[in-house]
Amino acid sequence: MSKWAEEIHESPWRGVFHMTGGGSLLVSDLLTTAGASSTILEILIPYSNKSLSELISKKEEKAVSENVSRQLSVSAFLRAKELSDYSQNKVFGLGLTASLSTKEAKRGQTHAHWCIQTMKSTFSFKIALEKLSSRQEQEITLLEAIQKTISYALLKDEWQRSDNAITRQEFHATPAWQKLFLDEICSNPTKEHDGKLVFPGSFNPLHDGHVEMLEHAEKITGLSGGFEITVVNSDKPPLDYLTLSERIGGLSNYPVWVTNAGTFDQKIGLFPMATFVVGVDTIIRIADPKFYGGDPVKLEDALNRIYKSKIKFLVFGRLINDKFMELKDVDIPKTLLNRCDSVPENLFRNDLSSTRIRESNSLSSSR
Repeated sequence: MSKWAEEIHESPWRGVFHMTGGGSLLVSDLLTTAGASSTILEILIPYSNKSLSELISKKEEKAVSENVSRQLSVSAFLRAKELSDYSQNKVFGLGLTASLSTKEAKRGQTHAHWCIQTMKSTFSFKIALEKLSSRQEQEITLLEAIQKTISYALLKDEWQRSDNAITRQEFHATPAWQKLFLDEICSNPTKEHDGKLVFPGSFNPLHDGHVEMLEHAEKITGLSGGFEITVVNSDKPPLDYLTLSERIGGLSNYPVWVTNAGTFDQKIGLFPMATFVVGVDTIIRIADPKFYGGDPVKLEDALNRIYKSKIKFLVFGRLINDKFMELKDVDIPKTLLNRCDSVPENLFRNDLSSTRIRESNSLSSSR
């Protein structure tokens, strides 16, 4: 019997665990201590790439990373909300991804990342593990580390100086952000803004091209611009609070709207008079049936709502498959085209890409 597991089982917390690459002793500790059903709602171990991709809905550049652990924790938290009859304030999701010793020698560092998501907070942790230790020794070290962090995040134990081998980050959300997990559609902007010129995106990361696009849009329209970050995404779990705060931190010089409006026909209700700053790749997606579950009726309904609205799109050219494309180069329905104004290449072009920056950073970190 584990005293630590007893304390967790006696607490009001109930959770879902999404764990890959390690954590077997944690599962054993929880399950072999009486009262496990008081804490555990579900445990999933997505070892295969396909299984992992189904949980986070997109293959990541690195499977063992802080980003993946955060996504797993959010998917686990949302699942816990579905399964629990308890107060939303007492459910949690834990996401773990680890690279431990195997029969074949590891080329890189053996390490683990895990994240605990609750309605109010995101806690992110990582630890480097002794590469020459056996897998069993690494699992014991990892078990002790996760136990300490669960006690800290959920049972409010003090963080000890002896725990400094564990890297810790945390963010506690405002009530407005917490409502986004309850399907509230929008929070107030970080700075005063009229919502008439809006640049939506993930900004992961923000780069000079984004800033220059918004500044150019301000010159064209005479309006004051703001960014919009949507916490929901068609191919990933919602953003956790830490990631959201990091994204907003990169946009601190501008107003930022945080919303749950994942599609533009949803954004109409929030920004009924807006001009949206978009790349031509975004316009292509708006007219793609696959973003409406492959349902042509849903696509047509969405485009009709956009056409009947007062919103507009200011469309910038983008490099797509090594070819620079403008609005004139794409075939989209007239109902959508009529809401668009083009910014031609001779007026603005910047080929920076968040995706390429992430890929470059991932390649550099793996060397």
